[in-house]
Amino acid sequence: MSSLLRNILALLAGLVAGVVLISLVQAINGRLYPLPAGFDPGNPEQMKQHAASLPPLAFVIVLASYLAGFTFAVYLATRASATMHARQGVLVAAFFGAASVMNLRAFSHPAWFWVANLVVLLAAVWFGIRAGIPKRLPAAAQP
Repeated sequence: MSSLLRNILALLAGLVAGVVLISLVQAINGRLYPLPAGFDPGNPEQMKQHAASLPPLAFVIVLASYLAGFTFAVYLATRASATMHARQGVLVAAFFGAASVMNLRAFSHPAWFWVANLVVLLAAVWFGIRAGIPKRLPAAAQP
């Protein structure tokens, strides 16, 4: 398999794995804090009111989902890439960073959540890359 194809597949695997893990953890959050009857997620005012009614623990669970999903996505993309280089993990992190900003801007979040979201993203990149790059690269992957 060519290095380019392997790197593309590593990116895709990281993205899919991250989205799945985040979705699974957030499904738990949805069970703990269900949406009210007749709720329209497309209505910004209802979203704002719902977010304001949630306890801090609901946001902490979301942050936990991000930490788990982002870290695993970065790890997988880094480890599965052709050279086990940080570049693939950073590209996956950039995708999740952009998605986070879009989500944060979509409706009102507490100010602390913005800061915590950035801290979680940076921590995930650091941990994911650190775990994804082996201490010694296999002979085939060394430049």
